[in-house]
Order: sequence, then C-alpha cells, then structure tokens
Amino acid sequence: MQQTIQSILNQYRHFKGGTIDAVYQEGDDSIIVEILPEETEHKVLFRFEEIQETRVLTASVLSLMDMSQGICVVEEYGLYGFALGEAETMLHVHNAPMYIIAKRLDIVP
Repeated sequence: MQQTIQSILNQYRHFKGGTIDAVYQEGDDSIIVEILPEETEHKVLFRFEEIQETRVLTASVLSLMDMSQGICVVEEYGLYGFALGEAETMLHVHNAPMYIIAKRLDIVP
C-alpha cells in the first residue's frame, strides 16, 4: 500500500501548490480529505478510517493554508500519518499544523 501512496504523491508532486478543498467526517470513525492538485480540476480523495488522532482545521482556514510544501503520508507502527508539509516520521506529523493519524487509508485519484 505504501508504494501506491508514494506513487500518487509523486505523481501529483506531493500536492505542492494545490488546495485542500474540504475535510469532513463520514460516519463515526472516518474522515475524508479532498485535495485539488495544482493546475487540474480533478480532486483526489483521501479516506482515513479507524482514526487514532487528529488536528483538523476549520473550513474557513483551509483556503488560507500554505501548500507550497505539499502534504506527506508517513507509515509507522501500522498507522498512517497524513500531514501538511514535509515529514518522514510520526514525530514530524504530530508537529504539523494539520494532521490525521489512522489505521487505514484509501486514496481515490
């Protein structure tokens, strides 16, 4: 799964310069993040399930986020950590302005 995640991140240049259009809860234990890559009209959906921890920003702040460093997905200890900016470990994920840590991650390109 990590290879697929990395290939999608590489394909979209880690979504540098893109926009996070929406973050919303789907069910009791699922969060969807919609990202619009730079110079495209096709959104990419990140579906996180079995959420362990989050710091999610409100919709009014999402459009103001600096996406010049893009996003990252870190896999450690059987968990996926999604964060704004660059990160290589869960420690870095926890220090990001927005992050989601979950047991399952599906990406719909």
